[in-house]
Amino acid sequence: MKQLLIRILVLLLLIPCPARAEAPAALISEMLQEQIRLSPGSDLQGWIDTSLSESAEGIGGWYLIALRRLASLDADASGLPPVSGMNLLSVRSALEEKAAAEKGSITKRERMALTLQALGSTSPFIRETVMAARKETTLMPLVFALHLLNNLAPEEEPLRQEILGRVLDLQLEDGGWAVIGNTCDVDCTAMVLQALAPLREGSERVQASAARGVAVLSGVQQENGGFLGLGMESAESCAQVLLALSDLGIDARRDDRFIKGGCSALDAMLRFRLPGDGFAHSLGGSRNDTATVQCFYALTGYESFLQGGGPYYVFRFEPLREDAAFFPRGIPVRTWLLILAGLLTVSGWILAAVRKKRNWRSYVFPLLLGLAAAGAALGIEIQSPESYYGASRSLPGERTMETVISIRCDSVAGENEYAPADGILLSETPVLLAEDGTAFDQLLEATRRGRIQMEYDGTTAGAYVRGIGYLYEYDFGSLSGWMYRVNGVYADVGCSQFRLHPGDRVEWIYTRNLGRDEQTPAE
Repeated sequence: MKQLLIRILVLLLLIPCPARAEAPAALISEMLQEQIRLSPGSDLQGWIDTSLSESAEGIGGWYLIALRRLASLDADASGLPPVSGMNLLSVRSALEEKAAAEKGSITKRERMALTLQALGSTSPFIRETVMAARKETTLMPLVFALHLLNNLAPEEEPLRQEILGRVLDLQLEDGGWAVIGNTCDVDCTAMVLQALAPLREGSERVQASAARGVAVLSGVQQENGGFLGLGMESAESCAQVLLALSDLGIDARRDDRFIKGGCSALDAMLRFRLPGDGFAHSLGGSRNDTATVQCFYALTGYESFLQGGGPYYVFRFEPLREDAAFFPRGIPVRTWLLILAGLLTVSGWILAAVRKKRNWRSYVFPLLLGLAAAGAALGIEIQSPESYYGASRSLPGERTMETVISIRCDSVAGENEYAPADGILLSETPVLLAEDGTAFDQLLEATRRGRIQMEYDGTTAGAYVRGIGYLYEYDFGSLSGWMYRVNGVYADVGCSQFRLHPGDRVEWIYTRNLGRDEQTPAE
């Protein structure tokens, strides 16, 4: 039996990749419809105005950039969904307001600035973010700064050359880039190549550096077309390589350097596809929002390459349609509603005066109408810190089980103002949940009760935790961030999808290296 299983495994490894009948444009259209179906909105504009607007500083931003790129392509020739009629002005205005108040990590601010650039913003926040990134010494903040500088005015050329030189100086001996270690990290290398792609012309050093990066990616590609990161294949690594090759003018499906065992990076990426439900992070896993959005924009970048478009993160788009905005920019919508309420009252008074109405009701009615409109405008819920942190997410009658949570950052304890010297943000604390509560529900409840800052992308049904207690992903390298384990075992699904049971002990851990610095479960 053992020998039979081995023979079957060998035969499976020898089977070439199945032919992919779907063109990138068809996959993009299919995924777009999936996202619209999952959103509160019923169409593309509804998706933009709800889910993407709410998460524009995170995952939503990546989708917005992809939509802007799609709008620049020839939909009729390729069969892409028609997205040119969308209105993004309100999203841009809202993101500009969020950016002005943002105090999070430098990489989060850079992602927000990049989205604003794609949306045609000229907010001073963009250059301020570049100048803040200039002080950084780690790889990824410099890479994002280079993307931003690739879209700024020619006067910024000296600063761009400075940042470019620092990125090139970080290239490793094997030709790749990494945040940790001295060998090529696939994701980091691919992301650097995306930033270098627009800068090759006229620079022999950049050309040589990019060529070495391409060579090392070809060398580490697996025999099934995929790529390893920390010993595991992932959809994200395939997506980043696909986008990098597209930006460099290399067709991932046809270049012999990136066809292994009859499989391309695109073929390998599509093995993570969950028909009708996005992409998984790892083979056999469930839907992962980060993997899904990265594969979506990688496919968009590949389609852009097939149509002769430029590098994905160089934004040479037509200006957004100003006539699509109902309210002028720069003033919150609620303020305009209050102004309209006042105008409604005054107009009623003027009309009563013109008609020479002497009955006091003719003047009170417009006032009451204006007050009602003002009340509606002010009806948007604004919570005080006390009400936000004090309110429970569950009704008392729904609580049916007790769980335990702790939040620690031992790997970076005392290394910045937000990391306590003892590494404890929250010691083991009992949390009551409804019987169908998830790890995310528990975290949300615990941070509210403990008055601990917490930031996430997406919705509570598909949340990705970016920061807790002002410690954010990438603060200590490209592999740093928050992970969680339940009863001593790291979970392989998102926290909003992990259903807890009575007595479960959940540990949130800030890690420098995807959990490898926290291998031993707490006693």
